[in-house]
Amino acid sequence: MAGTVGISIGNWRISYMIGGIMGLALLIMRIGVLESTMFNAVKTNKEIKKGNFLSLFTSKERFTKFITIILVALPVWFVMGILITFCPEIMKSLGMETPPQNARLAMTLAYVGITIGDVVSGLISQKLQSRKKSLILFLALAVLFCIGYFTIGKTSVVMFYTIVMLIGFATGYWAVFISTAAELFGTNMRSTVTTSVPNFVRGGTILITTLFQYLGKIDSIGTVYSAIIVGCIVFALGFFAWSRLQETFHKDLNYIE
Repeated sequence: MAGTVGISIGNWRISYMIGGIMGLALLIMRIGVLESTMFNAVKTNKEIKKGNFLSLFTSKERFTKFITIILVALPVWFVMGILITFCPEIMKSLGMETPPQNARLAMTLAYVGITIGDVVSGLISQKLQSRKKSLILFLALAVLFCIGYFTIGKTSVVMFYTIVMLIGFATGYWAVFISTAAELFGTNMRSTVTTSVPNFVRGGTILITTLFQYLGKIDSIGTVYSAIIVGCIVFALGFFAWSRLQETFHKDLNYIE
């Protein structure tokens, strides 16, 4: 929807205003969301520390879980922050005859794919009774479609946007990722982790983009190979983190850190 608004209006300031108003409306609507019964059970207990962000760094086990779940989702923002955002430059470097002039349509289609992927990854997770199996399936699909992006994506406009949408679909494991993040931690830290982990993942885009731009300035590497190198690093971290990730599907969530 944001992409459609951005394309139709063509003014980023107005688009930001619309997004800001929607954000405020969402904030008001959240007032009506009920607390979980598990949280209400520990809410009145003054001895239990609730939402202590620094406690994530005072325990090796908690810190490992925190970093692991962040790394699993980094490929999502590599795709959006590099392959989609810089698609005009990358496709031009690959020799595409009519590369996209900007990333707006690609961004819109990628998010359509992500939205569908979010639903499908959640359904697959329920079907397989496993968060990890759903995550690894979509990580593998993301690698496959990223290879397609660099090989057959340049052959035509239709093929390019098809690949973009498929990459979006493959990185649509965000819903399962968020569920896993919530299930990894106890009731007194669950909300803190679930809201902070996505922001750390998004923040990782700064490092990813900085590395991409730094490598791209090296003559022997260039834009395309810079994206490939960064992608290999990010996906390697993602698969490694997945291997260290706990399965949380059948986990009893009624506990505290």
